[in-house]
Amino acid sequence: MLPPLLSSFLLVVAVAACGPLNQAPTAADVAIAPNPATVEDDLRCEITVESIDPDGDTVEYLYDWWVDGAQLGVIVATDPASVPAAQTREDEEWECIVTPTDSVEEGPSASDTVTVGPA
Repeated sequence: MLPPLLSSFLLVVAVAACGPLNQAPTAADVAIAPNPATVEDDLRCEITVESIDPDGDTVEYLYDWWVDGAQLGVIVATDPASVPAAQTREDEEWECIVTPTDSVEEGPSASDTVTVGPA
């Protein structure tokens, strides 16, 4: 059995020898467009400033839509960054939360909100 100080030293050396740990991507900046929006507008959650991964990994985005404080289930759209106008109603408050991921770790989320107005 090794003395406690020596065994701690060996553990640190072993972890350092494995290489650098993955770092999460930075938060992106997002905006819902158009703003202001009407019941005739498709809502788009746009990345206005891209997320950066400190390790140089490819960054993908997870889109989470909320309406009037409730998380949406399935959005009928080919693009998860958009909500068709047919799914919105006047005076609803829509929020898009975007989380960057490098397929290993998620970074901090960013969000924007818009209230849908009349046509």
